[in-house]
Amino acid sequence: MGGENKISYVREAMVVFLRSLPIDCHFNIIRFGSNYESLFEESTVIYNEENVKKAEQLIEKMEANMGGTEL
Repeated sequence: MGGENKISYVREAMVVFLRSLPIDCHFNIIRFGSNYESLFEESTVIYNEENVKKAEQLIEKMEANMGGTEL
């Protein structure tokens, strides 16, 4: 299984999970490797259409490019 194929499965799973969240809950997406990045500056944001679209846009272009996760 190639690396791009694995990340495409992760993208699909993230969209399913994102769409499964209950309305009015709070969420954020934090990417990590050698460093980390949050989608939203706040620790969490309300689940609404605008924030879901932002999350989906991030997920769509997400790659496994943040360095190693060795402990």
